[in-house]
Amino acid sequence: MTTILLINTALAWEVQTTEAGEAYHWANMPLDYVWTDAEAPNLGELASAIHESFDVWADVPDAFIDVYARDTTATPEVSLDDAHVVFFEHDWPIDDIALAVATTWADEQGNILSFDIRINGTVPWSTVGDSDAYDLQAAVTHEVGHVLGLEHSAVVDANMYATHGLGDDWRRDLHDDDAAAVQFVYGDGPTDTDDEGPPLPFGCNVVPAWTPRTPSPAWILGLPLYLMIRRPRGR
Repeated sequence: MTTILLINTALAWEVQTTEAGEAYHWANMPLDYVWTDAEAPNLGELASAIHESFDVWADVPDAFIDVYARDTTATPEVSLDDAHVVFFEHDWPIDDIALAVATTWADEQGNILSFDIRINGTVPWSTVGDSDAYDLQAAVTHEVGHVLGLEHSAVVDANMYATHGLGDDWRRDLHDDDAAAVQFVYGDGPTDTDDEGPPLPFGCNVVPAWTPRTPSPAWILGLPLYLMIRRPRGR
């Protein structure tokens, strides 16, 4: 694996690619996930926001994406297994300003095999558009975009744009640019169905976190950690 620095270009949408130029993608659908947070007092509201964050990508026309929430429990941790967990990390171990981290594993051919999404439980979140909190649905939608293989977009109004201000619940909706990106990756036709969980991976692709821009109250992407070589594509 290679440590690289992400450099934004003048392209609009971008996708993660292998050294050979193949877009990272899920070869098998449906893509399942588990939402868990035993400490949250408003589990119903949070669960609805999480589910909408996945469903909005599945609703993109001409993009063959199928997602569903497993009605089960899972350990809230980042680990290579068949439990794709979305959870709040209440003892945030990464960075004081990081808001969320999506971690994915992929093989040499660009097949994404597993993921987990951590949400910083020490910062203010809202599911109803509060102006003094970050919008949970918009944030997780952004992270799901990374899980699907997307990078940041140069389009300011896109969900996959690198920054997001407090109270920006309007970013829950996908921009045409977001749709174009996911159509590029998943527009070739239906994928195989596999409910048994992913195989063991070749390597690890750690998708960067959304972090707040300082001093202004917004979110910006942090630098990648250990990534397989990738090249941007866009229109």
